[in-house]
Amino acid sequence: MALAGNAGSSGAQFLLSLVLVARLPPAGFGLFAFLLLLAQFVFAVAAALFVAPMAAIARETARTDGRTSFEQRGEQAWTVLSVLQLIYALSAAIVAIAASALLGTGWSGAAIYGLLVLFGCLRQFGRISQYSRADQSGVVASDAFFLVTLLVGVLLILVVDPSRAITLAFAAMALAHAVGTAPLRSQFRELRHHLAMPRNAMPTAGILETYRTIWSRYSGWSLLGVVSTEATANAHSYLVTLMLGPAGYGAIAASAVLTRPGNVALVALGEFERARLARIHATSQDPAGSRSLFRAATAAIWLGSVGLACAVLVGFPDLLTARGYDRGDFTLAAWGWLAVLLARCAYLPASTEMQALGAFRELAWPTVIAMPVSLIGTALLLVYFSPPWTLAAITLGQVVAGVLIVSRFRQLVVQPRAVPCP
Repeated sequence: MALAGNAGSSGAQFLLSLVLVARLPPAGFGLFAFLLLLAQFVFAVAAALFVAPMAAIARETARTDGRTSFEQRGEQAWTVLSVLQLIYALSAAIVAIAASALLGTGWSGAAIYGLLVLFGCLRQFGRISQYSRADQSGVVASDAFFLVTLLVGVLLILVVDPSRAITLAFAAMALAHAVGTAPLRSQFRELRHHLAMPRNAMPTAGILETYRTIWSRYSGWSLLGVVSTEATANAHSYLVTLMLGPAGYGAIAASAVLTRPGNVALVALGEFERARLARIHATSQDPAGSRSLFRAATAAIWLGSVGLACAVLVGFPDLLTARGYDRGDFTLAAWGWLAVLLARCAYLPASTEMQALGAFRELAWPTVIAMPVSLIGTALLLVYFSPPWTLAAITLGQVVAGVLIVSRFRQLVVQPRAVPCP
């Protein structure tokens, strides 16, 4: 049910992107896509700092007291993470407003974009918190509310003036995240209780001391991995936009619409499996069956993305290129995105299980090593070739990172389990 709900959310975001590609000029869609990329980076940093440690904390809690419920132990750590997540979300929203205004959305559009960042961070935290507590009901309801609200926004975008489409798109996404937070309200009750307590009940020093431990064991390495992954996976987006502007990024961004459902589905699948694998390891169960299902799911996601891309490129070639995109560049970028998605599908099961085990340090270094490959390759290809060719460098960086991650995963997880106990 949880995965089905996320499939619906993925489909709604795909429809939103399709409508915007059809209604906006390349520069306009490039601006929308770049701001959405920035928002996703904000969410990724929040996940590294406050969300990713949850599964590892839950696993260690279960091993410590023999119980699997996250509520029974580790509540102080959860409270600290939730308080700091709220501070981060508010700060990130302010920065997002400034960045959006500088890029030309106007202050009203920038304010709406800031709300998208704020509520997106809160909903992400609530979803993963509920996963960590082995409770999927709120997540399913959250995804359903998000889906319905965003679909209403898509319908409105179809009838408004194209000049207002970007602002309305961000408003629809912000409202969808806000409405989607409502079913997760139980995850914020303890936070409200803490905020209502006297300041001496849990002083700031206590919060920082608790998070210092979480930072040194999990979040610091997770953040390094997120930053290096962003450089490895999205270096072309920043370099192309910086050098050529949103219009130069337009064809790459528009073709990415074809793989967006697959990417959203991979994120959702990783969130679900990370919590599930943490519980499996905590109770000393055999994860072999779950690994096989995980790999099968990633393969299905990639094959579905290939089918969607082929259907659009062959059956409806003008659907996404009617607003002035070069068809050759668009097709090249689409296959480049599929190559990037294939590399992600190949190593996602290994990286997710390592996150569940708290192996953030081991996960960080492969992307750090692969980062120069993507950065240097992107810069060189951008000098000599058209922007879609930069995806070749991104694919190569993802392959390097994937090979190193899978190799390290086998050393840490698979091989030790294969050695019989004396």
